[in-house]
Amino acid sequence: MLRQIIILLFILLPSIPVLAQNPGNIQGYIFREDGSPSAHASVRIEENNKGTKTNTDGRFEFSGLAQGEYTLVISAIGLETQKHKIKVVSNETTAIKIKCSDNTTELQTVTVTAEKQQNNLQNLPLAISAITAKKINAYRIWSVKDITALVPNLFVSNIGDERPYITIRGVGANSTTMGVAMFVDDIPQTSLQNAYSVINDVDRIEVLRGPQGTLYGRNAIGGVINIYSKTPANHWNGFAEISSGNYGMQRYSMAINGPLIKDKLFLKLSGFYHDREGYITNLFDNSTFDHYTGYGTSATLLYKPSATWDFNLNLNTYQNKNRGAYPYAANTAIAFSNPYTTNQNLNTWVNQSSVQPSLKIGYTGRNIAVKSISSFQKSRFVSTGLMDGDFSPYDFTSFTYLELPDYNYQNSFTQEIRVNSLPGSPSKWKWTGGALYVSEKSPALYDYGIGKDAVSADPYAPYRIILTSKSNFNIWSVFGQTTYRITDLLEVTAGLRYDDESKEFTNSQLFKKDGFPDRVLLKDSTRKAGYNAFSPKLNIGWQLKDNIKTYLSYSRGFRAGGFNEQTTNPNYISYGSEKSNNYKFGVKTTALNNQLRINAALFYIHWFDMQTTGFLPGSGNQQATMNTGEAKNYGAEIEAAYIPVKGLQLEYNVGYNHARYEKLPLPEGTTMKDFNGNKVFLTPQYTSVLAAQYQAAFTKTNKVRYQLRAEWNSIGEIYFDLKNAIRQSPYSLVNFKAGLSFSKFELTAWIRNTFKEKYLAFGYAQNGTFVMLGTPQTFGISGRVNF
Repeated sequence: MLRQIIILLFILLPSIPVLAQNPGNIQGYIFREDGSPSAHASVRIEENNKGTKTNTDGRFEFSGLAQGEYTLVISAIGLETQKHKIKVVSNETTAIKIKCSDNTTELQTVTVTAEKQQNNLQNLPLAISAITAKKINAYRIWSVKDITALVPNLFVSNIGDERPYITIRGVGANSTTMGVAMFVDDIPQTSLQNAYSVINDVDRIEVLRGPQGTLYGRNAIGGVINIYSKTPANHWNGFAEISSGNYGMQRYSMAINGPLIKDKLFLKLSGFYHDREGYITNLFDNSTFDHYTGYGTSATLLYKPSATWDFNLNLNTYQNKNRGAYPYAANTAIAFSNPYTTNQNLNTWVNQSSVQPSLKIGYTGRNIAVKSISSFQKSRFVSTGLMDGDFSPYDFTSFTYLELPDYNYQNSFTQEIRVNSLPGSPSKWKWTGGALYVSEKSPALYDYGIGKDAVSADPYAPYRIILTSKSNFNIWSVFGQTTYRITDLLEVTAGLRYDDESKEFTNSQLFKKDGFPDRVLLKDSTRKAGYNAFSPKLNIGWQLKDNIKTYLSYSRGFRAGGFNEQTTNPNYISYGSEKSNNYKFGVKTTALNNQLRINAALFYIHWFDMQTTGFLPGSGNQQATMNTGEAKNYGAEIEAAYIPVKGLQLEYNVGYNHARYEKLPLPEGTTMKDFNGNKVFLTPQYTSVLAAQYQAAFTKTNKVRYQLRAEWNSIGEIYFDLKNAIRQSPYSLVNFKAGLSFSKFELTAWIRNTFKEKYLAFGYAQNGTFVMLGTPQTFGISGRVNF
């Protein structure tokens, strides 16, 4: 018996270490072709059918696995399903990184944060469009101006410099105050002067159509544009890109992104440089006009000390420089008969710059999430010399904003605290709320000159008027929004915001003429004003089927009032707030196994106390913004995407506007005339874009792929002034693009405005009619390496 026990022990002893072995683990990271994490992807172990999903950082984990080889199956909407073999060793954690290719047989699911929380775009009862990083690359978007018509009823005017002058559904450009709010990484761009216009290393652009005052506050009367940079990742990746084209265009951009300390501390750096010779000839001296140079950097440091806390420190800087920013022709006939020319006796550099540091602190608890967003912005919009005010070879008028230590800058500080429920909570309630504080200071010195050639109209010529002003404002806001799910198919959303804005404005005017003592036209005078408003919102969403959602909504729009800097008329020193009532009905649907997506919306807008800018009767060149307008607008929008066969994607976005002024008193000579019935200016009757893209591999290994793309952009009839004197008839722009990709390299050739369409990009009436043409045909090549 003892002998048998000893033999049995000898047999079992070698297996005791195996029985004592601890299980192994798998930790993985899944990312897309562009380097961004793939959130909510399904990961399954084929051998035991265990499954999980990646978190928002693209990470997943399996624990308690016996030693051996396993097969991971990864799948997600918009990505190709993949299988990967992995060996698990007992008592060890095996790490794996998996790059997933885009699925070219179905449409990609898009996640947005339009309501301050992450949501599937198709589930949101909102008129919202998202331009993903993939689309940004496909459409070759380098500037905010490039998104015109890509979103229905969105129009970005090219006024000559790089400031984005945006309208959505005709709302946004009635006065000098922004009507479409812009946010970059949750930081509000408080004015046109500091609005970020360059697109580089961006994850997505979200466009919310219609008033968004409840969650976004002042100046969102037309809508909101959110620009989100790519977030730091937990693996090192990046890109470098070089582009070259006609008109001496050269553009360099890069980004690098990865962990300094794995799972804890992450760094992202990006930058760009863009230079282009002008495509306008100045007939005055036969020189090149409108030379553009732009450059900028972005740096982000993300620290995650635990699963509940994150700290995001960011710094964005950029500078846009134009030599000959306003290449206007004397009238429409000259612009088309002698295209891409101007005739100006003055030319100088116009510089727009901004430095924007920010700090975001986030806490995610068991039931709520809290975020603090702090930012500071210092921006300038200045010129290095005199600019031509009459756009002619004669010395009639000139003006300048010089870079001075105490003038012509804007400093703004913003602080937002936001609290919201967690997405995915089983509760029938979903809510968000918070408070915002904004403080801005902007001293300005505007130098306006009447030249020697104006002496026949003004016997005092030549002389200059120096206008100085100091503007300060403070805003306090509180907001809240909640959604209640009545049934699995029906939900109601209600929101309310209160804004309280106080402004202080001091200005003076000085007359200067050589050989005469300076004369004070207006002594320093200080005025104060306050503006406040409630911005309500009510929305009903109904899920008709799994793939069909409808919604009906009402919202109130609000744009704060302000002061006029260029008038001494006491009746027009200040102007009041602008308001609007907005009604929307929409449908969102997907079909054919996620190969077809159609979103449609109908809208009706009635806005009143409109802020309109015009010349005052009998005042010469004095302009003022007044609350004189009232208008109505109704229209429709459709966004469609379809993949009929593998590799071929079609997109068609179209918007229709019927916008008319019902009341519009404007100066006409020495009196006021009502231009009711006029079409709302800077509002195309329709916008549309049709795009087709085909991509496939040359070989079965998919190592070398090619891509062909065509775009047809069409803009309907548009007027550029309140009196409807400057009109552009409908026009179309056709773009083509072809590219190759192999391993980490991409090579693309592109051409824009292929058929050399000539059209008015902007125009205005001021002692005459001045217009400028849109961008001519441009073409080039781009090379990119991803790592």
